[in-house]
Amino acid sequence: MKRRVAWLTVVLALASLAPASAGFKLLDADGKEKIDLGFRLQVLGKFTEGDLDGDGSFESVDDFQIRRARFRLTGTVNEHFGMFFQTDVSGNDIVMIDAYIQLKKSAKLQAFIGQHLAPSSRQTITSSGALLAMDRPGLIYKALTWGGRALTTFDTATYGDSAAGFSGPAQVRDTGFTLFGINSSSSGKTHFKWYLGTYDGLPAAGTDGERTTGRLQVNFGDSEPSYYSTASYLGKKDTFSIGVSYDTQSDVAGSSTPKTDYSYWNVDVFAEQPMGAGSVSFEAAYHDLDLDGANPQAEGNGYYVQAGYLVNKDKWQPWFLYEDWSADAASGKGSYNLWRAGISYFMAGHNANIKVGYEAFSADANIGSTNEDSIGSLVVGFYTTY
Repeated sequence: MKRRVAWLTVVLALASLAPASAGFKLLDADGKEKIDLGFRLQVLGKFTEGDLDGDGSFESVDDFQIRRARFRLTGTVNEHFGMFFQTDVSGNDIVMIDAYIQLKKSAKLQAFIGQHLAPSSRQTITSSGALLAMDRPGLIYKALTWGGRALTTFDTATYGDSAAGFSGPAQVRDTGFTLFGINSSSSGKTHFKWYLGTYDGLPAAGTDGERTTGRLQVNFGDSEPSYYSTASYLGKKDTFSIGVSYDTQSDVAGSSTPKTDYSYWNVDVFAEQPMGAGSVSFEAAYHDLDLDGANPQAEGNGYYVQAGYLVNKDKWQPWFLYEDWSADAASGKGSYNLWRAGISYFMAGHNANIKVGYEAFSADANIGSTNEDSIGSLVVGFYTTY
């Protein structure tokens, strides 16, 4: 309890601060940006539950975690050619997570070549520095290189009963190329964005099949021209979008899944709309994972709905998320629902903010070998991108 009070005291103290934010940039003789060096740091205080002594019952667990600690480097040769490189902390090691060449003929035809995020859903290409409900919905990790699993405790713990055990050299990311572009109507009010890529994926031993991913998205109102999306534009856009993604690879395998074919599809809607003196951010999606019956606890279907309201288009944004996943296992193992509620305080938009949230996770069957089927978690997060 004393630790929780201390964290809340820190939150209230920092809420009075308003730091500026900017990346470190090097310009050429013409004043054009050539190198952009920056970082992202996210630190969490977690107050959750777990089976500490192995007796099958949960006890209170207070923990601190570095959620993300990243350095990024963007290099621009000219308007057609560039590169992006990013590292992250994994345990005691620093690992490369992004390394790709950027090609751009025009807004209508661009390419990423190297290790990057495949467009297997809207959320898998939503920036980790601009999430709404503290982190992504837990079911987003059902995608192939994300582990074929679901996460709990604001995406800091795996719900093991739901996991396919997929693992590879480029966790979350994949290595290959993505073509993408955006085309706008003559009125400038309708925008079509497309992605098509092929990657190494996670081929089973003795196979060499490629992973193929595609996504189509249409926006009405303002466009979302970047490769990456945002879960809340903090009142800076007025847009409504519909998207659909499909992700597939033959002959994949995981630690708990024998060799099988993988297919994953989803459809999503997103809206950022002014409302009264503030702005509403809304997102919902339906996801389906098919492993040809190789792992009924991992495969299945589910959905999520999340929304937030930026009060007076200013500092405060309360938010809520609900998600539900129905696994194919008759035992109920792997099926769950959860909800989150919280509030964000923005000192410098997505570049500096504090989030406080509560998550209630409920499984359809006892979790693992415990006698428990639910987890309650309170998390305080500090986020900065420079």
